Amino acid sequence: MDYILSQQDRFGNQHYYEYFFFKDLEGKYKKKRTSKYTIDENLKKITHKKKNESFDYSMMSKVKVLFLKDNDCSIVKSNISKMNGFLKKIKHLDYKLYKGVMNFQKLIQSEKGVSFFKETAHLSDQDIVKVQKNTNEVADYFKKSCLSGDIKFDLKFSTYFDNSTYDHSSFNCELPL
Repeated sequence: MDYILSQQDRFGNQHYYEYFFFKDLEGKYKKKRTSKYTIDENLKKITHKKKNESFDYSMMSKVKVLFLKDNDCSIVKSNISKMNGFLKKIKHLDYKLYKGVMNFQKLIQSEKGVSFFKETAHLSDQDIVKVQKNTNEVADYFKKSCLSGDIKFDLKFSTYFDNSTYDHSSFNCELPL
């Protein structure tokens, strides 16, 4: 999104929540926000601060999940991500993100999508053209990299908890859906 919206000041302006990711005793995937739990290193467990709930800590992964916030420095600013070649450094994705970018590319090119972003985000015609161009660059790079196998869709936690092997051929690079 920072590339598409030409977000200029993301560096040093990152927001995230920390989560524990794990598989419970029933084999279900769980995601628990770390700030709501205390960690007992001796007992290897986490305990909820308010509820009577605890989990084995030894089989968990602690992960920072980034989210977009403070996006006031975009579209009309310089595209720092583009200038530094960050797009070409992306080699791992969640397949949902790949599909989302491809769908967004279709939306931002459509009359309905353009109208929506003009009305809700108050983008000018010039802003729309910039977002369309940046979106096309991201989508084209993702598709080219998918077809060549240069991008791996291995950012799904269940892959690691299930000890699954990665099979690139199981992903469809030829979207639309």
